[in-house]
Amino acid sequence: MLQEICLALAIYHEARGEPTAGKHAVAEVVVNRAETRKKDFCDIVFERNQFSWTRNSRWKQHHKDEKSWQDSLRIANLHLNGSPTNYTKGSEYFCSSSMNMSRAWGARKMATIGRHTFYKK
Repeated sequence: MLQEICLALAIYHEARGEPTAGKHAVAEVVVNRAETRKKDFCDIVFERNQFSWTRNSRWKQHHKDEKSWQDSLRIANLHLNGSPTNYTKGSEYFCSSSMNMSRAWGARKMATIGRHTFYKK
């Protein structure tokens, strides 16, 4: 249950205004990082300096958009149960599409979905 909440928080705060594919893509990044680093979702989501929304306590407040929160929980649950999606082609990072981080991160651009670009090192 806690892993589902951590993954849903990442989806909610990073992609609540994105299309469904964008929400799945954010979930995939967390899942991919967790598998690569052999950590659980909560460790990945709350790792220092990974997601800006974790730097303050606003995320602890009630979710203002209940429909988006329920959608985030649903998508998190799908990924916890091995969702077969592969929107990001194994990406472990993403940023706003307005930024090009491939040179800074030494990463390859794998996909652009909604307002995010997804990268793989």
